[in-house]
Amino acid sequence: MSAPPGAPGAVSAVAGVGAVVVSYNSGPYLRVCLASLASAGVERVVVADNGSTDGSAAVASEAGASWLPTGSN
Repeated sequence: MSAPPGAPGAVSAVAGVGAVVVSYNSGPYLRVCLASLASAGVERVVVADNGSTDGSAAVASEAGASWLPTGSN
C-alpha cells in the first residue's frame, strides 16, 4: 500500500519526469517556462535551441537545464 499524496514517503506525480523545451529567441518566456517546470518537480530539462541570439543559453544555464544547440531556425 502506498502513502497518500503529500504524505511522507509519497511518490511525486512527476517523479522521473523530464522535459524537452524547443526554443528560438525566447529568453524571457524560457525563464518563466523553466521556473514553472522546476516548481512542478520536473527532474531534468533539455532546451533544444534553434540558433537563438537573445541570451537563451544563459537563461537555460542559470536554470540548470541542459543546452542542446540544433543549428539555425
